[in-house]
Amino acid sequence: MGDKTVAFVSKVKDYTTTNPEYVPNFMSVSDFIVDVNAVTTLSPIMKSIKQITDDLNDTMMLSGNEALVAALNYYGNVRYNANEGQASAKTIYEDLKKRFPGRGKTSKNTTIV
Repeated sequence: MGDKTVAFVSKVKDYTTTNPEYVPNFMSVSDFIVDVNAVTTLSPIMKSIKQITDDLNDTMMLSGNEALVAALNYYGNVRYNANEGQASAKTIYEDLKKRFPGRGKTSKNTTIV
């Protein structure tokens, strides 16, 4: 529930106690109060957990980006060395280039039909 909804529900809780004559027959005030109290108790815990998960997500995004940049730098260096004829670099390059299918060299003589 958002802040406005929490305030509304809290006011209704107070009114069910001070003006019980308006409680519908099908509504259980005791169940309603249990639910309101559960939301009141769990809300700060949920906010803390959300902050932790947001922080974890931010850390994972940053770390993932930094790891990818480093991996791409390594890949670029391996590709360069493979193109220079180093056999061990070519083996590594052949394995790693599978990550980038369809991104081979294009020929300037390619005719588009």
